[in-house]
Amino acid sequence: MQALAEKNNPLAIEGNNTAIADAKVLLTKLEERTKSLTERVASLETNLYRSKAAALGFRNPSIRPISLAAQPPQQFVFNYPISGENHLELRILQITNDAIVVEVTGTAPNSQVKAVKIAQPLKVGISIELTQGIRMEGMPHIFMTVLEMPSKDTAIIAVGAKELAQS
Repeated sequence: MQALAEKNNPLAIEGNNTAIADAKVLLTKLEERTKSLTERVASLETNLYRSKAAALGFRNPSIRPISLAAQPPQQFVFNYPISGENHLELRILQITNDAIVVEVTGTAPNSQVKAVKIAQPLKVGISIELTQGIRMEGMPHIFMTVLEMPSKDTAIIAVGAKELAQS
């Protein structure tokens, strides 16, 4: 009976339509605020990880979250221009329970670096030099460090040039 009364009552239908429109507007506003908060949190996290990386000696590193559970593993390629036509490429090949396996290749006008595989332990704070044994003119020492593991399936890594300790 009530449905029949609403069918015959255009004010009831208009009221329902207004309520739906109001709910959509509120939902849109909520989504905008949530997105804004998510962006702020991401910015704060990035600054936190940058300060952790700086404390470990990194100069302007690339900070990336890595999914440890993704199958196949996430594909990340880091390109580093060195000087002139020289460049270095770092590619994540595999993620195991214990390590992130990285392949390092590079090119220079008169030579090419053969692929070198390096395993970065999945332990927070341990830095591995990815460019160890590879030398090109103007090439910095490139390191990778796991900065944090916020969950069992995620690692936050820093990749970049790092100050070497003077001996």
